[in-house]
Amino acid sequence: MGITFRLGDPITFTVCLYVYIDRIFLFNLQFLDIIFYSSIFHSRKLDNTKTFRHLPPSSTKMSQAFTFEAWFNRLPTVDIETLNEDDKNCSICREEYSSSSSTKNPQQEDLVEKPISLPCGHFFGDQCLKEWLAPAPEGFGNNTCPTCRSQLSVQDPAFHENLRHLQWLERLDYANKAHRNLVLGGLAHTLNDGDAQREFQARVLEERQKQQEILELRQQIWQVRRRENDLRRRLESVHERHMDLTEEVEQQRSELRRVNERVLEHHGSRLMQSMERMEGVLRDTATRRHRAFFARGFLTQEVLLPDDLRCAVDGPPRRHDH
Repeated sequence: MGITFRLGDPITFTVCLYVYIDRIFLFNLQFLDIIFYSSIFHSRKLDNTKTFRHLPPSSTKMSQAFTFEAWFNRLPTVDIETLNEDDKNCSICREEYSSSSSTKNPQQEDLVEKPISLPCGHFFGDQCLKEWLAPAPEGFGNNTCPTCRSQLSVQDPAFHENLRHLQWLERLDYANKAHRNLVLGGLAHTLNDGDAQREFQARVLEERQKQQEILELRQQIWQVRRRENDLRRRLESVHERHMDLTEEVEQQRSELRRVNERVLEHHGSRLMQSMERMEGVLRDTATRRHRAFFARGFLTQEVLLPDDLRCAVDGPPRRHDH
């Protein structure tokens, strides 16, 4: 058939089976459709060459899906037992990590967040990381680490050599769908079934709008989670700063208290010494005054002192000059 596959990989073997089945039935169905509806195409004067010329680009969704799945499945899983207590929660959704073996209900295994490590060393929950890295519309289509923003190369060497064959398969599938759309469109136009065609177009438009709304909601959820993580980190930083300032204020208060105690102790001792000196001076002064007053009063009593002693105390009598 002109295509060579390596059957060593299970996914490559599945692709090989897809090629055989698709190529056997695809051309037979196209041949029967062309024969049966040839009159419809000629009546509508459709330009098949123009329709089949617009094929999808070389970078296909199917090849991206196969390549991403193979690359993501090879990412190493981190052992939860080796993590610290602060690292046991996913930094994106803040859910606690748990292994699939610890989940009793098999239906909840898809909801379990298992830590997956990136080449840069950061690890996240597998569900959140897959949503962050998966191509649209399944995910956001990012190719960087959510933490350090380092570039990630989502390539698988085992699928690189078969990338051309996968692109050819999608082009073939695109051509088949385009052919069937032409057949169904011509049949609907021939039978004058305009209501069904309008209903089909309305459903397609509604489905596209829903997919766009889902994508926008996912982006909003992701932005809210990022803002929440930023606010949480800021709050933790403010709390740490508050604790540091509180500790610094307590240290300054303790130092001020010790300084006040030393000042009071120094001035208090000097004041006590000064008061003691003043008290001693006052005591000595009062004692001397009391003794002098007592001695003077005792000596000046005339009834108790003789004349010669009173003269000795008071001195000789003064002469009055007339």
